Amino acid sequence: GHQVEIVAPGQQSACRTIAGVRVHWLAPWSSLHTARYDFSFLAPLLLFTLRSPAVDVTHVHGNPYFLIRFRSRARVLHVHDLSIQPSPSMNQAVARADRVICCSNFIRTRFLGTVTYPPSQAETVPNGADRQTYAQVNRTSARAALGLPDDQFIMLYAGRIGPEKGLL
Repeated sequence: GHQVEIVAPGQQSACRTIAGVRVHWLAPWSSLHTARYDFSFLAPLLLFTLRSPAVDVTHVHGNPYFLIRFRSRARVLHVHDLSIQPSPSMNQAVARADRVICCSNFIRTRFLGTVTYPPSQAETVPNGADRQTYAQVNRTSARAALGLPDDQFIMLYAGRIGPEKGLL
């Protein structure tokens, strides 16, 4: 019975409903980025906010400026990297979050060291995969189909590797 939406920056603005959740990607207006101020997401975000109905939960990936207080009952900020930089305006934006989810303890520790936010409201929820989906595949036949040796250790990482993720 809850309405949930995810708002995230994107290369182009788009909206889709995925498994009952509205996902909005907002593209920046580059003409509003100046040497002194970056309002490139402010205009599309305000326009989006004024056009959209209120929701129960807003789940924002990465950019705390997307947390608009009057649009939802609960606001969640999901932090995936170290792109959040210390500043008074960043502290104000992060303070709008009712909860913060970090994808690793490393990211959580760095996030809490960068901004002023109650540690009790910042949780670590590792990215994951459904083990039951992959448990049904026979290891030997899967490796044979992919041309991989059966006796070697193989590690899979799904994501972007970079220092902002704490991986380098």
